[in-house]
Amino acid sequence: MLITLKNEFGTFEIGGGQHRCAHLTEISGLGISGKEITSVVFPSQAGHTVKKFRDTERVITMSFDFYGEPYTVERLYKILYRPLDIYFNRGDGTRRKISAYMSEECEVENIIFHKWQKIALQFICPSPYFNDEREIIKNIGGYRDNFPNAYEGAEWKISLPAVATERVTRRNILNSGDVIVYPVFTIKNYGENSQSASHTVTVKNHTTGKSITVTAQIYSSTTVIIDVPKRKITRNGTLITDKLSDTSILSEMYLAIGENDIEILTNDANDIISMDIKYTNNYAAVII
Repeated sequence: MLITLKNEFGTFEIGGGQHRCAHLTEISGLGISGKEITSVVFPSQAGHTVKKFRDTERVITMSFDFYGEPYTVERLYKILYRPLDIYFNRGDGTRRKISAYMSEECEVENIIFHKWQKIALQFICPSPYFNDEREIIKNIGGYRDNFPNAYEGAEWKISLPAVATERVTRRNILNSGDVIVYPVFTIKNYGENSQSASHTVTVKNHTTGKSITVTAQIYSSTTVIIDVPKRKITRNGTLITDKLSDTSILSEMYLAIGENDIEILTNDANDIISMDIKYTNNYAAVII
């Protein structure tokens, strides 16, 4: 296991017994996070009825033996002062990360240079979920070749009339994590003849049955970003969240666990729409 603390000030590694300057001795807070439960009690009913629950923030505490060089100590202080990402490399190729802040209640001890000493750190993670190291980007758009093997040897293997290509507007998106995920949709129109006076763009998740519709002109070279995690919509950088239809709720546009059948639709036949779906799988715990 290799643990890496990383932000704009650099990286700091904490490893096993073979690491040159930081030997991990103890770590906690990597399991399933706590839950905040809201419940009601009925006089004639035993126990209570749970109305809702949510996962709470995560606290990670680690201690390690540290042999400090001046430049290493200075870099560590700078990294700990700012928000950071903690990376967990299990050694089998599995890498997870989580965003964190060092707890203001836990201070790094005075470090003596060129001497092994024990260091304890505590981190608060506002989101309790571990993520993949890199974001996933999937595209819906372009055209599909309906006859990739139509010509074999000297013979055609198709019957006419037939359509050689078709526009791709639908795709399965896999959420392989433990919880639902809120994605970011980036929509571009490459159609040169889009003419609709009242443009509508709809993103539909056939798996959950939920959809969102934006009523806004999307001309050629226009980019619309539907940022579901931040609950906002922009067109070429300008905020247009008010263009969301009255029946659309951004918080309902999530990727369920497993396969999600996603489709992009517009009301202009001249549109050539391409949509990127950006997300990261979320995991309830990490195993080291």
